[in-house]
Amino acid sequence: MIDEMAFSSLFWNNLTDKLVQSGLVPVDCGDIHKAWPRATSGVYRIYPAGGQGHTAYCDMTLDGGGWTVRIVLCTFHCIKITFIVPH
Repeated sequence: MIDEMAFSSLFWNNLTDKLVQSGLVPVDCGDIHKAWPRATSGVYRIYPAGGQGHTAYCDMTLDGGGWTVRIVLCTFHCIKITFIVPH
């Protein structure tokens, strides 16, 4: 079984790497949208609690952009979807 970090690293946008290298560690997609307003919707790595972070889908167009969508797949066919309001 492939872990989340290995799987998501195949798809996430390397813009997050560039932001972190420049000193900005995005807590949510709103941070990415503010730092790079022309960023497109897609999968990015965010760091809401520091550490290695996790991937999230960022909607950069809906209602001004910067929306964080976190989808968690768990055992027994449940799916948790969380939308975080941009700040």
